[in-house]
Amino acid sequence: MAVPFAQTTRSLKADRGIAALVLVGVLSLLLAAWLIWAFTAQFSIYAVGETAPIRLGNIISATFSDEAGKDLKSGQQAVIFLDAPPLTERVVISAQVIRIEKIANGVLAEVAPDLRQMEATPISREILDAFRTPVSGHVEVETEKISPATLLLRSSGINADTATLVSRP
Repeated sequence: MAVPFAQTTRSLKADRGIAALVLVGVLSLLLAAWLIWAFTAQFSIYAVGETAPIRLGNIISATFSDEAGKDLKSGQQAVIFLDAPPLTERVVISAQVIRIEKIANGVLAEVAPDLRQMEATPISREILDAFRTPVSGHVEVETEKISPATLLLRSSGINADTATLVSRP
């Protein structure tokens, strides 16, 4: 009995499949590299709090929402961003959380600027002049480091060990 697809059968027998094997190998390497990255890379999750008007001093208070403030602990590293006029450029000061207090509308955290950084970096006259009046800004505290795979699982609600990621506009 004759094979209805004789040319197809002959073509399949003659095919060595080198190009297909190379393509499968390259795709396997890319998938392996992506999986290694997804489980080993680390991203920081930050809690962001608004500060009261800031004057140059030793302690800066920042208010965090209940959701953002639940992971705050004394001793965590923080970054203070001063980003309001009369400054012409944003000022970034590293700091450390020294005290956390629950308040009616969230969490109040007190952060102490890293004075060694301020001594090492000369403060410009513009910044000193700006602090004669209160300056606004915000404080960011790194609350955890997670991998992209954990972030994906958390956002999909699959990972039961961590809270579901909530995104807000």
